[in-house]
Amino acid sequence: MHVESLIAPADMPDPDAGAQPMFQHPELTPEQRKLDYYYRAIQNGQWVTNNADNGWLLLDQTGLPVTLASGKPVAFTYAEAEAWATRRRDAAAQAEAEDVARRHQIPEDLGVEPMVPP
Repeated sequence: MHVESLIAPADMPDPDAGAQPMFQHPELTPEQRKLDYYYRAIQNGQWVTNNADNGWLLLDQTGLPVTLASGKPVAFTYAEAEAWATRRRDAAAQAEAEDVARRHQIPEDLGVEPMVPP
């Protein structure tokens, strides 16, 4: 599972909000700061088992939970991961079936009837 499928940079809080002036980056827009925070959290973060032992929680470099702008931590349960994987697998299978059908379709302008098994 990719964390990019769970959250987007726009979901992240502005790291300058509430930060002391020496840690703020006024030269960046809020969107740029969110994007930077997003990629730092993904690249340097660490997934750990949550307290309920039924999923994962993303921690930042300091060991604190990575949170969204809503204050909700970036986390998911094993059941959510399984459902996500099932949806992706089903969508991939559907796309493959449609691709196979498209590649094996006989153009109507050929005047050829498809073979029908006896």
